[in-house]
Amino acid sequence: MPNEDEFGTRPRDGASRSQEFWRTHVVANLEDYQRHRIDIRRAKNAAISLLHMADHVWSEYHETCPEKVEGTQSVREYVTHLAENCCPEVVPLRDMVEAHKHMKLVRPAKPKRVMTSAGQSGVRSTGRRRNPFGSPLAMPRPRRELVLMLNDGSRQRVSVVLTSVEDMWRNLMEEHEL
Repeated sequence: MPNEDEFGTRPRDGASRSQEFWRTHVVANLEDYQRHRIDIRRAKNAAISLLHMADHVWSEYHETCPEKVEGTQSVREYVTHLAENCCPEVVPLRDMVEAHKHMKLVRPAKPKRVMTSAGQSGVRSTGRRRNPFGSPLAMPRPRRELVLMLNDGSRQRVSVVLTSVEDMWRNLMEEHEL
């Protein structure tokens, strides 16, 4: 069996593997999304990386520093902990990512799913932009952005979900020295 360091997986600057994943994948995908905010592919790549951060953190610390993952016994339990105690936007993020992968979600999840289909995300008009001059002759075009259509009929902006989960990870990396 090859030594994983032969493939350059160990960060050379003393960073943890989670920090390396953050820098290499999460930050890059978030920056790509920020440059193209109505591109669903870029948004989903950023969401996938943000959700996979839980896998990397849990895998790195569950045996050596279980307090960093709140003593959870699985990645699924860790994601539940994050959603219930750190950032409720983890739930729509998780559902968006899992629906993208599986097309339709039928298994129950904890916390309860807010989306069950890959078709519940896309570019939508979110109303008219305000005209700063108040002129009725120059009606601005509707603002378009990525939204999630939740099971209860409400909408949630993808930008809010991604920013909230990004902020959660930044705080956790600082607080827990991940």
